[in-house]
Amino acid sequence: TSLPYKNDMIKALDLAAEMSGWGTPLPRGQARAIALEERGAETDRSATVSAMVHWVSVSRDGKVRLERVDIAHDRGFGLVNPLSVKKQLEGQITWFYNDAMHQATTIADGHIVENNFDRFPLSRIDEDPLEINIRFFETGHWLIGMGHDRGTSVQSAIGDAIFQITCKRL
Repeated sequence: TSLPYKNDMIKALDLAAEMSGWGTPLPRGQARAIALEERGAETDRSATVSAMVHWVSVSRDGKVRLERVDIAHDRGFGLVNPLSVKKQLEGQITWFYNDAMHQATTIADGHIVENNFDRFPLSRIDEDPLEINIRFFETGHWLIGMGHDRGTSVQSAIGDAIFQITCKRL
């Protein structure tokens, strides 16, 4: 299979790595995980490309925290309102963090316990990363949209970082 946006993907990874200081040492109990997210390459006409570096810490008592996220995001031809996109990305990071840390589906007596929104615990504002840094980079294609798929790497990045710190898989 071909990767029509391979150069943009490399540009995204390079920028996210630069933003995060990738390769520099971190304090004990911290790790970084990098992810590339692409949507639309199958169309060969438009795509949305981003890369994210997630900084995670695990305290001595086992508390996991998403400390910082550095995002390199495709500007494309269709990015009219960058502030709106920044807000959407920040919200997606928060929501996917919530999914990773608080969401579960449990079954009791053959029924799903969390059958309404009041049964799902939600993360609180003090759990949000202290920094979400977003930079846009130039590309030469139309964007396929922002959608809700920009933050899907949060869960896997948290899992990877926990493994880097503790040598245990979740």
